[in-house]
Amino acid sequence: MNQCCFGTETEFALVVETKGSVRPAPRELAAAILEDLGNTHKHVPSARPPHRIFLSNGGCVYADIGGHPEVASAECSDPIDLIAQTLAMRQMLAESTSNVARVYGIPVRVIANNIDYAFGGARSYGYHLNVLTTGVSRNQVAIQLAPLLVAMPIIGGTGAVSFATGSPGFELSQRAQFMSSLTGKHTTCSRAMITAKAEALCTNGTRLHIISFDTPRSTYQLVLVPAIVALTLKTVEAGEDVAGPLMLVDTVRSLHTVSRDPSLKVRLRLKDGGTATALDIHEHYIGVVSKHLGKGEAPNWARRMLDLWREIIANLRKDPFSEVHRLGWITKLVLFTKLLDRSGLTWDEYSRWVYVLASVRRLKATWPTLDPLHLTRTLGGRASIRNSALGVLQEYFVKQGLSWKDFPRIWNVANQLCRHCLLYHRIGTETTMELEQSCGAVPLVTNQMVDKARTSPPKGTRAAIRAEAIKNAQPGATAEWNFVQQGKRRLVMNDAFGIDAEWKEQQQPAKKESQ
Repeated sequence: MNQCCFGTETEFALVVETKGSVRPAPRELAAAILEDLGNTHKHVPSARPPHRIFLSNGGCVYADIGGHPEVASAECSDPIDLIAQTLAMRQMLAESTSNVARVYGIPVRVIANNIDYAFGGARSYGYHLNVLTTGVSRNQVAIQLAPLLVAMPIIGGTGAVSFATGSPGFELSQRAQFMSSLTGKHTTCSRAMITAKAEALCTNGTRLHIISFDTPRSTYQLVLVPAIVALTLKTVEAGEDVAGPLMLVDTVRSLHTVSRDPSLKVRLRLKDGGTATALDIHEHYIGVVSKHLGKGEAPNWARRMLDLWREIIANLRKDPFSEVHRLGWITKLVLFTKLLDRSGLTWDEYSRWVYVLASVRRLKATWPTLDPLHLTRTLGGRASIRNSALGVLQEYFVKQGLSWKDFPRIWNVANQLCRHCLLYHRIGTETTMELEQSCGAVPLVTNQMVDKARTSPPKGTRAAIRAEAIKNAQPGATAEWNFVQQGKRRLVMNDAFGIDAEWKEQQQPAKKESQ
């Protein structure tokens, strides 16, 4: 098995806590954070729009569409390096956010979350995995990976308070409910699990761009998701039929089903007439990848990751709650269940309110001054209004046997669930490793490794060459993933695994003769 190359892109939410004062525009805040990062860390700006800064640790930061910061990790060949790089970039972003908050004199929090609860859960922040693939078409990869991607929420899900129609109120995955197809071009609407990326960022292969995963807080999820995909992809490239008999009747619906099944027992329909659970799918892929690893060379981390994958799936088969310290969705399920218990509710009772909660949240998103608790009195007094949103909700109440007098309590519980979800994903001074140790898990990286990743790139990819050039760059230099420009000279890095590169003089484009 040859080398692997992967990296991630993470969109972060900014939460501004102000009362009675004017909030700065999101774009203004994101731009200020980007400027502070640039002032604090050695970097060079991008050579082409949109504006980005490439850092001396190999990573990249920019303000994304909508006015929120986005961080792209350096190219990594080892998933442990990716953990250190990811956590280091999060720390740097959190520090710059704190600096900007002090300048503005307002509390600003940065959240590594995938759902914007302020808009009724209708908006999402992305977490994208990029993996280098060679020798196979995107369509072939999609077919072979589809069952695995459907089953991945049980490994990579971080848990969500869900307001989706038909949801039980809790989901394993935050991103699953936003996926609408297996492949496609879009990442912000009609989202495809695997999206097309046309950039020729290197000559080694094609960039596989997967957007259906959650933003992990757990180091185990940070490492397992890219490792599992990379190992499976290398098995596909070797000509193995990894999907085998697991072709699903409906990929997207199956993904939604897995996400809504904390029991891990729901069986998915297969095209051959059979059925399989998410656990069955993982066990099948583990078997195929393990068999392939035994045939030849593998990255030095491959067997460790395969053993960890096998161990966690076996534990989920026996008792899902045994993984409460390593898998985010189980951590949240335990936390949220305790919160419901204190409120005198069960998940079955809470799920009957999901449609109502979502409807009121959407109404509040378009009517910011609306007090939902005042709205209940309005709705309760207008049960006869049938041709309006109020009437539709009232009809739903009658069918479900619900009462408006219970709504204030349910509304407060829902807000507490959302608040606890965001707190879980807040990026601050406490480190992920410290949190995991306090819960009984053994972190996969150390604070020293993360500190080093703040200024040093991962080894084994061109990120090391780019980072060195950035450290030595003079004013006026620019960069992209595959080159650094200094005056008329360009350091070209087309080999994703290159450990050496050449500076080349750039030819000036010929001037067109006037007609």
